[in-house]
Parts: sequence; C-alpha cells; structure tokens
Amino acid sequence: MTYVRARMLARFAALVATTIALPVFAPTAMAASRQRDEIGSLRQEADRGNANAQFDLGVRYATGKGVAHNDEEAARWIRKAADQGHVNAQFSLGVMYADGNGVPQDSALALLWLRKAADQGDARAQSNLGLMYSSGSGVGSAVAPDVEQAMMWYRRAADQGEVTAQFSLGLLYASPGAAQDASQGALWFRKAADQGHALAQYNLGLMYTNGAGVARDVGQAVVWFRKAADQGDASAQFTLGRLYATGTGVERDPLQMVQWFRKAAEKGHADAQFSLALLYANGTGVAKDDALAVDWYRKEQPLPPTDP
Repeated sequence: MTYVRARMLARFAALVATTIALPVFAPTAMAASRQRDEIGSLRQEADRGNANAQFDLGVRYATGKGVAHNDEEAARWIRKAADQGHVNAQFSLGVMYADGNGVPQDSALALLWLRKAADQGDARAQSNLGLMYSSGSGVGSAVAPDVEQAMMWYRRAADQGEVTAQFSLGLLYASPGAAQDASQGALWFRKAADQGHALAQYNLGLMYTNGAGVARDVGQAVVWFRKAADQGDASAQFTLGRLYATGTGVERDPLQMVQWFRKAAEKGHADAQFSLALLYANGTGVAKDDALAVDWYRKEQPLPPTDP
C-alpha cells in the first residue's frame, strides 16, 4: 500500500469636514500617524531589551506591517528576542535559517534554534525537528536521518494535538520499515483526520479499504475518501471516481464517476486524466467525443516538444 505524503509567517477614505475652521484630516492619515507612534513606542521597548517587543518588531519587518518590508531587519530583531529565550522567536529564527529568509541558509543553525524552541515545548518546532530527522532533507550534514529521533519529536508534538505531526507519525507507522505498526498508523491518521487533515483522511480511507490496522470496512473508506475529496484532494477524488465506476462501497453511478474523475483530472491527476480520456473515447458516462478524449489523453501524456 502506498501512502501519500505531505511536506516545512503567514500577513474611509472620506475627508472629515467641520463647520468651524479646523484642519481637515483623512482617517487614513490619522491611522498612519497612530501607526508611526505605535512603531516608535515598540522600537523604544525593543531597544530597552523587551523580548516581546523585539519579536513583534521583527514580525512587522517580515510582514511589512507599519514598516517597510525588510527580511534582514526582521531576522536581526527576531534574533535579539531568541537570544533571550523567546520561544516564538526561536522557532521563527529556525525556520528563517532553514529557508534562507533574511539570513544565509544554514541547516545547522536551523536545527539549533528549532531545538531550543522544541525543548521549551513548542509543538511546531518539535514537528519540524521530526521532519528533519525523518529524512535529513534540507539539513545537509547537520543531522543524519534517524527514525527514532523523528518519532520522538513527532510524538511530542502529536501529543499536543499538532496535526501535521499526527499525520507524519501515522505515516511512519504505516509505511514499511523498522517502525511499521499498522494499528498505530491508523490511530494517528484518525487523530489528524478528525482535525480535518485531508491527506490523513485519504490515507485512513486506504487503511479501511485494505484492512490495514483496522477491520476492513469499505463504507468507512468511502466516508474518509469523501471528506478528503471535498477538501480538494485529487487522489481521494480519483479514488471516489473508481468506487462509483465499480460500485464498491457505493451504488454504481456513472454520473458521480465522471464528476470525481473530472475534479481530479482538472487538478492534474494523471490517472484521472487518462480515465476521463477513456470515458470520452468510449462514450461511457458521457457523450462520445473523440476530440475531448484526445485532449485529456494529451494532458496525461504531453507530446514531446517539436523542433522549430
């Protein structure tokens, strides 16, 4: 069974007139003045060493809220807060080093700052550490892949309800390897699925389809595939199309089959595009249309570029 994976800050114009000789202001100008005062006060607090103010100022530079967007200034102020143990700043700085955003990309420093935040119990940092240890992806020589470390950090985050960690933990348990435990995989997929995680919902559907870690129940599989499909997950949409095509777990329904194949195909799902091409070629569930069949087949199998 192949499980689907996922992958490591978010941001009246009317003039006021009076009957006496008072200045005329635009509310936007007054708002801008208040914002400048606010930034000034924030900078004073940051200069005094207030870690919350330093972090807030850094976030403002990162988002361009009230100041000109400047990633380097964002990193400078966030670093000041992180050096004082501000957990959100430590997490943010770790992400900045991982992405090379406002600082040179440095996997070792990303690991260092994420670990500081994780040791303070930050679930986001713990989840990101789990990701780094699960594959070593993007960390160079900073850390070697280590499934035990990955599971430890994912578990700490998952126990706090961090949905990505719950899904990732489920994926480690469900996939072949030393940690494989299908029942634990289903358990953690279910926790993430209950929080609305589309990939967890899809993977839980696969487990019910195959009776892996749970009793086989195609009806439950359909429930979870539909939840994922309704969120736009193309694999779940394609799978629903197949179920309606064969009448597995649902009444056979050519119209529903075509609808779900089309939704997945429009998202670029190659198998759905090919299936839709066959439907148009054979006139199954749709009017026979060779031109549309060729069009969908070409989407699934792009023609090689021709020489000019």
